[in-house]
Amino acid sequence: MCRKRIISIVLSYIIFFTACPFDIKTAASGDYGFTERIVYGGSAVDVGDYIYFSNTEDNMRLYRRIACSENAELIYSAQVGYLNYFGGKIYFISDNNIISIEPTGENESLIYSSKSEISDLYVTSDCFYFLSQNRIFRLTDNKTELIYASDSICAFLPLNKYEFRLYEKNPEFKETDQTSEEIYTESAERFITYIYDTRTGEYSVNAPSYVKAVYNAPYTYSGPFVQVGVTTLPLAEYMPGTFFSKNGQACTCHHNPDVDCVDSLANCNCMRYWPTGIKSTCEIDLLGSQCFGFARLVFYKCFGFIDHSYYFPGRFYNVGSIRSGSVTAGSVKELFMKAKAGAHVRLTRGHSVSIFTMDENNLVVYHGNAGGDNVASRACVVSTKTYTWEQFAEYAVAGISYVNMPVEHPDNVRLTGYYKVTTEGPSSLNIRSGAGTDFTVLGRLDGNSFIKVTEVTANWGRIDYNSDSQGWICLDYAQFQTRSKLTPNADSSYYIDTEKNIIVCNSSRNDFIDFINCFPHQAIKVIDRYGNDLSERGYIGTGSVASIEINGIVADSMQVVVCGDANGNGIVDVGDYLITKRVFLGNYTAQNISVEAIDINVDGVVDSKDYLYIKRFLTGVSQSLRFA
Repeated sequence: MCRKRIISIVLSYIIFFTACPFDIKTAASGDYGFTERIVYGGSAVDVGDYIYFSNTEDNMRLYRRIACSENAELIYSAQVGYLNYFGGKIYFISDNNIISIEPTGENESLIYSSKSEISDLYVTSDCFYFLSQNRIFRLTDNKTELIYASDSICAFLPLNKYEFRLYEKNPEFKETDQTSEEIYTESAERFITYIYDTRTGEYSVNAPSYVKAVYNAPYTYSGPFVQVGVTTLPLAEYMPGTFFSKNGQACTCHHNPDVDCVDSLANCNCMRYWPTGIKSTCEIDLLGSQCFGFARLVFYKCFGFIDHSYYFPGRFYNVGSIRSGSVTAGSVKELFMKAKAGAHVRLTRGHSVSIFTMDENNLVVYHGNAGGDNVASRACVVSTKTYTWEQFAEYAVAGISYVNMPVEHPDNVRLTGYYKVTTEGPSSLNIRSGAGTDFTVLGRLDGNSFIKVTEVTANWGRIDYNSDSQGWICLDYAQFQTRSKLTPNADSSYYIDTEKNIIVCNSSRNDFIDFINCFPHQAIKVIDRYGNDLSERGYIGTGSVASIEINGIVADSMQVVVCGDANGNGIVDVGDYLITKRVFLGNYTAQNISVEAIDINVDGVVDSKDYLYIKRFLTGVSQSLRFA
């Protein structure tokens, strides 16, 4: 591994890092079983039934909530980070202070105070470790000892009293838009890591903790098996130990540094055009390969389409995500329990898995391009892998970008809205007078036609046809496409003003993905105020138009109003402030939709109060801007 120049200093004497008095209080026992959670910010920690977290929506103040509950309780009123739970107390860094409190928020104690920025806090039975100015310090009995110094390290992880895993930024790492629908390969790791031993002053190459030796012997899978509708997992053609590739063997250029495997898909074994490997003869273009392509294939086999929002809008939704630093066993379990077998999970570190089974203690994933239970890790290999929730939280420490689920899961209750008839040929689906095959046939629908279902009973849907007639069709022969009306989630920042027929948003900087996730089960198209299609990275601004389209027909459409966003760029900025000021002074006539956006107190006029609301928000006096 190519390393940067390392300047290491191991001091035998003790230095005082600050003149501020402090009193250290540590627990009686403990060990060094740390995960990489702290490396990624340590912004959440499990404590019994509670998840303690630094709240991004409230200036990173410390909150707690019971898992699976939406109600959060403020515990500490200042910014916090690098949370630890040890010996019955919660430790964290706040304003360059190391502080401990009881889980109730009581009995605050100042452990250490610094004049310089500190991070990466680790609490053990006899000391504290932290990072400041690229230096690792040990804090013991009110004294700080310099353990290691380097110009290049950005994080560290204590393995024991003597060995430390050091983290440098990887120059080959690229921030990837993990919501992109075309990801063809794993990403480079965010960090270069290696171990430093304070006893010998030596370095050793250290593979990440999730890379482990597995069995190399031939393997015959014997279960378990999971049924998702009519599909059985693992897939018969891709049992653990086989290869997701064109020729059933490992890709030979997959890890060759001289060959770009992705650019060479036409000439290597990696599969994108399933199952033939050839675009012109394939059944489905997965728009991805390797682990990402395999997760898409599992999704396709289970649900009949791939999770791609351009080609299949409204057919799937993101259950949720977890940012780096907030990944804990509790938060992962809470998120995944909202999903079911076959869901596509994208890890921010650049790997995709499919959910296989889950219970209170364990998670089993089904994935490609990675080893697992009794299967050695090789290019393109398929396996299942069992984790405890704690183990998977460590593996996914960099974050979980999304957990995609179909709107119409085989185990779900069917929804009202638009369906597409899946039978072939003209007059191929019966319309009956009631919800059952015993009722009279009133007419027939053509195959591949679209129909609006207004009521659902079991697997039967009521429809309107021939303008003034109603009947029922069997939904086993139809596939859900979208709801018929724009309807945001009740807990989102959007709501519908029915009198004005507009979508109102109380927060800015919402991109296309944020927006459609707030409108589940709806095939939404969004254009900006100038008529341009919004890409997945565009912000939803005032004057944007959201619509539900089915088979080229607009079923519902509304303009969007974002609080404070007069110029329609989706961000409350100085341009909006100037427009508000000019409208207030009578020097400018804004469009009606822009006036809606800057009438903050909703009194029907743009006046000095609205102007002051926006000014206070932009100057930081007010942390939020919401319609009254």
